[in-house]
Amino acid sequence: MNFSPGRRMARGVFGASLTIGIWLLVSFHSQSTFFPPLHRMLGDAWSYWFSSDGLADMRSTLGNLAFGLIDGVILGVLAGLAIGQIRLLSLALTPLIEFVRAIPSVALLPVAIGLMGIGDGMKIAIIAFSILWPVLINTVDGVRHIPGQWLDTARVFHIAGWRRQCLVVIPALMPRILAGINVAIPLSLVIAVTSEMIGTTAGIGSVVLNAQYTFDVERMWSGVLLLGVIGALLSAAFAAVDRVLGKWDGGR
Repeated sequence: MNFSPGRRMARGVFGASLTIGIWLLVSFHSQSTFFPPLHRMLGDAWSYWFSSDGLADMRSTLGNLAFGLIDGVILGVLAGLAIGQIRLLSLALTPLIEFVRAIPSVALLPVAIGLMGIGDGMKIAIIAFSILWPVLINTVDGVRHIPGQWLDTARVFHIAGWRRQCLVVIPALMPRILAGINVAIPLSLVIAVTSEMIGTTAGIGSVVLNAQYTFDVERMWSGVLLLGVIGALLSAAFAAVDRVLGKWDGGR
């Protein structure tokens, strides 16, 4: 059964509100050290994450996430266009791509720190690296499945070079590029938080880890809840973009 975007949003808000209400009631009198009542987690979230320090940590995480996502998508699309359309390049690079993309991005964090230090540049680079692969693979696969009549029509009308890429190839690839980005978004958040937990003092991941070390359970859980909210908002925002750009795929 298909619902309009408004009805889907209303159902999502209702489900989230119901879940939060039940959690509040069930946990209200909790005495557990590691699972404090939800209202105390929310109180800590309000008092810290909307303070100057908390906002600075959020800006650090979201800024690195945004730059890493943009860089990874651009690199993935450009590399995918080249590899998908230049056969010699595809034959030369495919074995290397299969080898490198099999390496977990988290495993490269020590290497990235050794090469770039523990600043924002390192975090952005490792986020972009992790996002690159799903976008690149989907772009290459999309190039190889562009309908032949589209390319024939472009040749008939003498559409070549960057005009061909912008008017024919990229619109044809858009559904697959969007699918790659959809996979990359939650992965980018995981890598962003993980990179902040190793040798850095800024960002939501760093706050969560430090809260664990100091047994500040409410701060730890408030950070985890915040990450869940950020992930949900990113997914909702991408779904809205996907509905608009997805019209290139016959209004799917």
